This record gives sequence, C-alpha cells and structure tokens, in this order.
Amino acid sequence: MFRVFYYLIETCNREPNTLATGYIDDIAILRWGSSIKETCNGLEKAMQRAMIWARKHASVFAPSKFQLTHHTRRRQVADVDRHIQIEQTIIAPSESSKYLGVTLDTALNWKQHIQNLKIKTSKSIGALASLASPTWGVRVAELRKIYQAVVIPQMMYGCSVWSVAHEHGEGYTKQTIDSLKSLQAKAARIIGGAYKATSGPALDVELHLLPVEHQI
Repeated sequence: MFRVFYYLIETCNREPNTLATGYIDDIAILRWGSSIKETCNGLEKAMQRAMIWARKHASVFAPSKFQLTHHTRRRQVADVDRHIQIEQTIIAPSESSKYLGVTLDTALNWKQHIQNLKIKTSKSIGALASLASPTWGVRVAELRKIYQAVVIPQMMYGCSVWSVAHEHGEGYTKQTIDSLKSLQAKAARIIGGAYKATSGPALDVELHLLPVEHQI
C-alpha cells in the first residue's frame, strides 16, 4: 500500500513548480507561480494525473474534503476568488485550509492556527482543573506529568512551522508568546494550587516547567 501511495505522490510531482506531500491518506499539493491563474492551471493538471492514477489503482478520492487556498501576502492580487475544477467538481478557494492539524491561512501569518490552538489548550487546561482538588484530587507531581504529556504537546503543535515563518526576525509575535505564557501560567496555578496573582515565571521555577520560549 505504501508503495502504491508513493507512486501517487511522484505522479503529482511530475508537474513543474509542484510539490506533493502525503501522510497516510492525506495529500497536499503545493503549486507556485507568478499568478493565481498559473497556479490554478498547474493544480488542475496535477489533479488530472492523480485522477488517472486513481482509476488505474481502483481508488476513489473524496471531493467533499478537497480544500483550496491561495497563499499570498500581497493585498491586491487578481483572481483571488479563482476556483479549480476537477472533472465535475468545482473547488472554491477559502480563507484557510487545514492539513495534518495545522491551519494554513492565506497570508501564512498563522493567526488562525494560534487561535485554534488557544481554544483547544484552554479546554485541556479546564479538564486539568477538574482533576485538581485539595481533598480527593490528583497530586501535584501527577498533575505536572499530565500537563507535560498532554497540554504542552497540544500547545506547541506545529511550532516548528509557525515559529520560523515570519518575514522579519522571530517567526512568532510578542502577542503569541504572551498568549502562550498566559495559558501556561493558568495551568501552573492549577497544578500548584496558587493564587491568581502569583507570578507565572515564579511558578515555572517552583514547578520545574520550562519557559514557553524554551519549548518552541
């Protein structure tokens, strides 16, 4: 199965200025060019190759799961609403797309991904709070282990992408770091049973938690 899947990726990569990647049954095709019209035409050609491969190997794609995003930081670009057509299916562009848990917005500034990350992490911290009770709850050492094993990987998911993608200097903004620091401080207060006014950096030292900047 892996060998057959590999041939699909290689088939799409035969188009110029095209890079196809895949993991299990998720495939992403990146096409770059000087205009949206050019990239859309290239994507359609790559998908034509993919459809030929699918018929040859008795495979079926799920058009309802197809996503199209035009990535550009230029505010005024022609054809930003241009769609692509794959046989009888028309794929309209969207403001963002999701691949392997990473949200890709049109400008690749990762604001949408960070927002989704904060929502998910906040829910996990809420679940952590339900385990922390002064009478029957989980002990500090176990809460810390749960936080490190569950919440931190969720909070830092995709950081190897969004932390190095900025145009100038650091890939992440101060606002992003402050948001993540706030989340860790909230979790640390739950773990240590501290007051809301307790310093986040002080809790990092007390609970032996790496600062957010060192985890990215």
